[in-house]
Amino acid sequence: RALAASGWDAECWDIDDSLYNDVCNTKVLRSILVRIRSSLVKCVWLGFPSNGGAQPQETPDRAHVASGNQLWEMSLKILQCCVENEIPYVLESPTSSFLWRTDNLLGFVNINGAIISSLDFCQYGMRWKKPTSLLHPRLPGLDSLLQCHGVQGVCSSTQRAHIKLHG
Repeated sequence: RALAASGWDAECWDIDDSLYNDVCNTKVLRSILVRIRSSLVKCVWLGFPSNGGAQPQETPDRAHVASGNQLWEMSLKILQCCVENEIPYVLESPTSSFLWRTDNLLGFVNINGAIISSLDFCQYGMRWKKPTSLLHPRLPGLDSLLQCHGVQGVCSSTQRAHIKLHG
C-alpha cells in the first residue's frame, strides 16, 4: 500500500481487504503464480501475520494451527515460484515468530541461499521497537538493517521509552 501511495505500480493482496485476496484459496494462489511466471510481477513482498506463526503462551486451537500452516504452505509456493522465475522476494514476520524455526523455512534458506535479516522499527522513526525479520535472496540494502541496542525498554536511537504494542 505504501508503495502504491508513493506512485509505484503495486498491488496489495490482503485477506483483510477481501476474501478474493486469500492466498489460501487455490484460485487466488494460481492467479498470483501465473502473474509471477509471466513476468508481470517484478518483486514480491509477503507479510506473514504476527498471529500466523507466533509461538503462543497457551496451546492454540487446532483451527488456528491449521490456518497458519496452510498460509505458510501457500507462501512457500509463492517464494519458490519467485526463485524459479528469478523474481526478488521478501518474507516479513515478527522476529519472535515460530515460523523462523520451522524445518521448511530453514530448508528453503539452505537450498536457495536466502538470508534472514532483522530490524527494529524504532530505528526507522517509529515509537515502538517491533523486532522484525526478513527472508530474502541477498537483496542490496537488506543486509545492513538497523537494530535497537537500548536497554530496559529505552530506544538506543531516541533515548525514549518504546511504546508497547499489544495484540
